Amino acid sequence: MAGTRKTAKTTPHVFFQLPEFEQFFDPSALTKAQEKNMEALIEANRIALDGYKAVFARQTALFEEAVAKTKADLAAFKPEALTQEAATEKLNEMKALTEKAFADVKDVVDLAQTAQRKAFEVLQARAEEVMAEMKAEVEKLAA
Repeated sequence: MAGTRKTAKTTPHVFFQLPEFEQFFDPSALTKAQEKNMEALIEANRIALDGYKAVFARQTALFEEAVAKTKADLAAFKPEALTQEAATEKLNEMKALTEKAFADVKDVVDLAQTAQRKAFEVLQARAEEVMAEMKAEVEKLAA
């Protein structure tokens, strides 16, 4: 039968109009779950932002401290008065400053890692909640 085509009647959003839909999914529970997901995401981002603010503040303070120390050292430096003892003292100061710089870098890295870990923990806790909620729903349907 050339020229004749059967066309299926479709209703927009027919999936959501099926009476069986609500027996499998509770739309309000789905909405509530998504709200919880967004709240967890917002909290994780807030924690990360606070952590990065702390990292930035610490880096700024370290930079300002280094600039001030360098200015003071340059102002106090007198090459003509440099003795063996003074040179050794300067080398020891440089060693101490290098060690402090590495310790400061470690502090900044620790701040960033702490922020990331806390943000991840928020998301991980929400994922665990979602899994528990899904398990409870499946158990309800199976009962």
